[in-house]
Amino acid sequence: MSNILQPIDTALAKSLAAKSDQELFSILESPADWRPEVLDFVRAELGRRSSSPAQIDQKLAESTQRKNEEFKKRADVPLTFWETFFIALYGAGFGPVGLSLVWQQASQFMENGYVLKAKKSWQLFWFAFGVWLLVAVVFLVIVALL
Repeated sequence: MSNILQPIDTALAKSLAAKSDQELFSILESPADWRPEVLDFVRAELGRRSSSPAQIDQKLAESTQRKNEEFKKRADVPLTFWETFFIALYGAGFGPVGLSLVWQQASQFMENGYVLKAKKSWQLFWFAFGVWLLVAVVFLVIVALL
């Protein structure tokens, strides 16, 4: 980050200055969502409120570590009974249409850090879909032979 502050909109500056320290730290925790000049302004505002750059960096490091620990805890959480039931239903009951439902659910699991749930969702869906496909083929063969 540069030490020279670039000007930002005065309404935005007033809004940022009115935020609590915690709200300002949450802005610094997600730098990809903000323009560099806003991040510079937030750091300067926190510095004005007597937070040293070392304190700011330490709080950000602690927050990042806490989030990483939460994601690690979530990564190995298995599917619940009902999640398993509905994913199997999507594959075996809805066939190809269920793909969009599982895609949405598995993507949500992944975004929230539930890596094992996302992986098992896909495995279970493809297994159930394979069973659905096998039953459909067997049914068509039986109908064709009659």
